[in-house]
Amino acid sequence: MASNETDNLKMSVNAGDESLKINEIKNNFQKIDKEFESRGSNIEWFSADKTGMTNSTQAFIDLEAFIQSRITNNVSEITNPQGNTVIDLPAGTYVVSSSNPKILGNSNTKRARGLAFRGSGRGITRILFKPNSGTNGYLFYNNDKWLHIHFEGITFVGDYEKQTNFMYSYSKGGAQNYTFDKCDFINFNYGWKLEGLNTNSEFTWFHCGFYGKWNKTIFSESTTANDQFLNYNFFACQYEASRGDFLHFEKGGNINIWGGSFINTDSNGGNTTFFKLLGASHVSGVQRFLCIGARFETKYGLAKLIECEWADGAVSFISCDSDSQQYNNGSHQWVTALFKSTNVKMPIIKFDGCTLMGQHQYYYTGNSWAFPHNIIYENCQIAKHTRPKDFISYVSTNSLGNLGGQPQIKFRNCRGLNDSPKNIWECTLGYERANVGIVQKKIISVKGPNGRFPYLGNQNLEIILPINSIITQVRLYSPANAVTEDTPATFTLKTAEANPTILAVADVARHKFGFNVTAELFFVCDTDDKCNIIISSSNGVKQSNPSALCLIEYIG
Repeated sequence: MASNETDNLKMSVNAGDESLKINEIKNNFQKIDKEFESRGSNIEWFSADKTGMTNSTQAFIDLEAFIQSRITNNVSEITNPQGNTVIDLPAGTYVVSSSNPKILGNSNTKRARGLAFRGSGRGITRILFKPNSGTNGYLFYNNDKWLHIHFEGITFVGDYEKQTNFMYSYSKGGAQNYTFDKCDFINFNYGWKLEGLNTNSEFTWFHCGFYGKWNKTIFSESTTANDQFLNYNFFACQYEASRGDFLHFEKGGNINIWGGSFINTDSNGGNTTFFKLLGASHVSGVQRFLCIGARFETKYGLAKLIECEWADGAVSFISCDSDSQQYNNGSHQWVTALFKSTNVKMPIIKFDGCTLMGQHQYYYTGNSWAFPHNIIYENCQIAKHTRPKDFISYVSTNSLGNLGGQPQIKFRNCRGLNDSPKNIWECTLGYERANVGIVQKKIISVKGPNGRFPYLGNQNLEIILPINSIITQVRLYSPANAVTEDTPATFTLKTAEANPTILAVADVARHKFGFNVTAELFFVCDTDDKCNIIISSSNGVKQSNPSALCLIEYIG
């Protein structure tokens, strides 16, 4: 074969090889494009080091530029441009050492909708925000540019001592709709600092953990112009902190807590309030707090379940447990919940089906009397207190001497822990001082352990009414022939005072004839001894009466 023909053949083969390579590259790009569309991008594309041995700050800076490049114009059905990006973060540790990397919408020129960061799982994908120098930086920074952001399966670790913060979100209508699914957040100064004029709403955390040392986890401060902090939802989340507030809202809020565990872990740094709802004046619709089925450990005297200054709306705890520390000496004196009225009404406050420890304290001021207060504890168990007056603490902070602002507090179907049935919780505490106190009549039936009346003179029955109850009527009754005893019988209802007050006496010549005695009273139980009511029989009563009744009617 001629030389030039050989060369031509080689050129043809080489050309074929080049063509094959080009086609292969095109196919690979097509695969990458398809993979991107189905799975998203990968932080490793930007030379991030998942071993944590080297700094990955530049990778996240390059990632931010890539995210911006992916934004496309809006479609007709959706107002905002589309983000179009899912960022995969494989298992490993990524170190960010810049003091203020501000990943997210720091460089956006327009708002965008839809961005996701997807890790391999809590404790599996880890981002360490550890600045080499500088303080008070933000790992993520959204200046009214991103909405509909999603984080999943990532552990974020800050540096509390350098006051590192997880996210700053400023909104004038753009920043909203964030979801966090199975993520951990550890040792940040602020978790989410929220500011702006509108929205910063629709935030949801699913099965997330908040650990270590904090200043404030979710924080809106009073310098923000408007009350636009709506719909913050927490599902089965865990807060275990040595210090710091979990929710610190100074601009109202519409907040839901479903399940989860909240624990203060350090006696030295125990100044923790799980829910701090501050400021009296807020617009309608942003003063509602609901907590259902959560467990709390306020282990140390400085830790609180809630501090609330709201003047309207509703605060509700349903089927929550906060009595795990009741074995601690002095825990019955810890103030674990604090509600304040600053010359205004309080929100509607309800604890239903809860187990509670410590004291709940209610502050009121000189003009609090001019407003209604609606507070109720229903179906609750109170650890280490046997009476409502020991569980509730009132504090007057006024110089006018107007004590009528003391809020009345209703107790329905409640009890103390390891309590005796004789301690009656059914009452409206504080009605006697309230400017307008609303009370209802209640009737107690008193029987012995065997369901019968006392006998032999040593089977006294006892109840302890709430302080400041007023006994209005007593009825001692037995039908004829309830017993066969044909001898005299006397039954006496009296107080436990050193010189007892006799409230009612049934004195019959023959026990079997029965009795029906009604005493109309107005007896104020304003001391402990007057609250302690005893029914006894004379020594001559030998049969315990199964049909006799002692009915005590009281208000309070």
